[in-house]
Amino acid sequence: MKGRHATLFALLLPAPIAPGAAFAQAAQALAAAFAPPVGAPMVLTRTVIRPLKDGKSIVARRSWRIRFVKAEDGGWQVQGTLLRATVDAPPALDELAAIERNRPDGIAWPLRLGADGTIEEKAGADTGSGTVEQAIAAMQRQLPGKGGQAGDRDFIARVRAAAAAPAVSHWPADLFLPGSASRADARTFALPGDMTGKVATRFTRTGKGGTMATAERRVTTVIDGESEVATERWTLSPADGKT
Repeated sequence: MKGRHATLFALLLPAPIAPGAAFAQAAQALAAAFAPPVGAPMVLTRTVIRPLKDGKSIVARRSWRIRFVKAEDGGWQVQGTLLRATVDAPPALDELAAIERNRPDGIAWPLRLGADGTIEEKAGADTGSGTVEQAIAAMQRQLPGKGGQAGDRDFIARVRAAAAAPAVSHWPADLFLPGSASRADARTFALPGDMTGKVATRFTRTGKGGTMATAERRVTTVIDGESEVATERWTLSPADGKT
């Protein structure tokens, strides 16, 4: 699988979930308000939307039946089981869509939450924007030498993929917190030929019943005047017999 197909496939795969160091202060303010329905079945749905060059989109959606369970040390566990996986894509991407629909669930259930409801992770990663910065820095260490225009184009394509993929894969540490949230971040980086690129990330969240109700993260990558937008959405609601 090469080129655009490989890039799209990478965007749909799960990745380690980002921890919450960057949100410690906000998490402390919301800790008392974090009150999920203990043991009650909920349905968590994650949707990834990736527009294509021709104006069409590929939409990958996964739903899990989850339960919030109180841990002995005062934190929380989120137990989850995959309910369904669907992919809407143009016919030319049927092969990619089939792979995504049929792959095993990649989330490491149960998720571990702190007492304040933020997602914990052993790895020392950052939030989505920090992960983008790390990916770009790694790519910049591989700046092409005498690859010419073809080499520059290939490098730019790889930077675009590296910038977008981690940002839409790492779940926000404060995903499950209640209340409204809105934040934005933008990073610029150097490219061959004296060009610059920019990655802008915007995250919004609404809460209901002591935890998250809806959340959205939008990542816009701008390179040489061309922009690409990747959108990731989550919803959380009572199971109500949903299967």
